[in-house]
Amino acid sequence: HLWVVNHLRAEPLAEFYGVEPWSPEHWEILKNFAEDMALHRQSMINPPMFPLVKVIKDKKGFSFDFTMYDHFVELFKKAGVVGKIEGTPLGGSDRKTVSLPEIQILNSEGKVAYRQPRLNIRSPEARDFLSKFLPALEKHLGEKGWLDIYLQRIFDEPRDEDAKEFRFLSSMVKEFSPKIKRMEPILSVDLEDALDVWIPPLEHFEGGIGFDRYQNFFRELQKQGKEVWFYTCFSPRGSYPNRFIDFPLIKQRYLHWINFKYDLPGFLHWGYNGAYKIWGRLYWNYRNEFCCGIQRECYAPGDAFIVYPGEKRPLSCLRYEIHRKSIEDYELLRSLSNRNPKLAEEIVDSVLPSITGYERRIEKFNSVWRRLVEALS
Repeated sequence: HLWVVNHLRAEPLAEFYGVEPWSPEHWEILKNFAEDMALHRQSMINPPMFPLVKVIKDKKGFSFDFTMYDHFVELFKKAGVVGKIEGTPLGGSDRKTVSLPEIQILNSEGKVAYRQPRLNIRSPEARDFLSKFLPALEKHLGEKGWLDIYLQRIFDEPRDEDAKEFRFLSSMVKEFSPKIKRMEPILSVDLEDALDVWIPPLEHFEGGIGFDRYQNFFRELQKQGKEVWFYTCFSPRGSYPNRFIDFPLIKQRYLHWINFKYDLPGFLHWGYNGAYKIWGRLYWNYRNEFCCGIQRECYAPGDAFIVYPGEKRPLSCLRYEIHRKSIEDYELLRSLSNRNPKLAEEIVDSVLPSITGYERRIEKFNSVWRRLVEALS
């Protein structure tokens, strides 16, 4: 099975479609999105931890209500997406400090008491909060039978200069919830034992001068039996496969052939529906749909989304359908490998000898794909 997560932005859908957040109408829209994700072979979901988990504080201290979180997971599970559950990042980094997010705190009557400000992870207040929340989360996941499918993120894309703080926050996750596994898309390998699932960018598996360090590191992790996935985000470009609007579709078709060839059981992407405001811009709209809006130039056209806004449901596109086909190709290759691993490897190598050295002729690819299907007939 290939673990695939394209990040869903759930809350902005309510604003986009003009409904109250977490109202019955919002849940119905989310149901439509869940069914679409399942249809396109997504096998992992990223529920927004807060506000779905209600944080309550009274004289006895913190307590947590997971009712809405459970409803979200069960909705996507029923649709066929879960799979696995991605725990949204516990912290955020501004490259100087790492902090827990601002969190709404309720009183015992369920009314807003105050908003807990962003807390530096090294503060006593942050440690106190995590020492209550993480054990409660682990206990709840165990009671729901989700502990084995849950993966907790730490903070997004740590670089070498973030490694110390990343290891520190990850160590608290291990201390307070030792049964919870940790995952993260990363830009550093200086993380020691801070992760259970490592997710480097695609270019770290094949690159130019300076990338040997990454390639050797991840190969060694795999030899040790560690789980390694890959992700793409604004890059790579050039001859690398990716899902940008201005790339030939054949380049996207190879993404999950790479998963098979390099024994990478998962793929993460940040942009399923870019319907949200960030950096002062609206990603998903009809006027700015080709540029991400982060830069003035069109550096990564289409990277923020792979579906368009339909009538209270996502509207597909060619890239989305090719994404599904690529996942299905992985499943076919895995099925063949279970019967005849040498033949599966030979078929992949005939069109994908390396990450950037793939066959670009469509007719050649199609003939190899037919060979794959016939081998399974």
